Amino acid sequence: MNIFAKALRCLAAALAAIVTACSARAAPAETGIAETRLAVECSIAAQRSFDLGYALLEARAYQLALRAFGDSARIDPDCAMAQWGLAMANLGDEREVPAAPRVAAGARAVQRAKALGGKTEKECDLIDAVAEYFHRHSERSHAMRLVQYERAMRTALERSPGDAEVRSLHGRAFETLVAH
Repeated sequence: MNIFAKALRCLAAALAAIVTACSARAAPAETGIAETRLAVECSIAAQRSFDLGYALLEARAYQLALRAFGDSARIDPDCAMAQWGLAMANLGDEREVPAAPRVAAGARAVQRAKALGGKTEKECDLIDAVAEYFHRHSERSHAMRLVQYERAMRTALERSPGDAEVRSLHGRAFETLVAH
């Protein structure tokens, strides 16, 4: 088992190195890593890191997504959506209860995102939705937080019915809720 854990860590480190190298040389769309894009109001360089983070989030590579969203936040400290990405990556796989330190980190990222404020209605809706998951996290079960998150994502979808990314995010929240 110990050998398997070491091999897995090596594989993760190699993947992180590849992702970092690709993101340093080309925009995510040019690397083939990112096939989806969630346009956010931040600098161009921060958008590139955000795109990578969002693609990794969609691929459920949460540790790597944390790194990319962290880069986006460092590049543009006023980008509320980079904080949203950190919260989403800390939430991780919605089908599993996140560890307490990840919940605490996600809650802090939500607070920073709310303090910065979304620049568009869609950004505000997405930040509000993930905030519903982390709100009073110590007082509510994971299942109840998922219900609140899905409801908030449904509201975001109702406000942006033609937005493919909002539809995808809501679909994922709904799918998780049904499976839970």
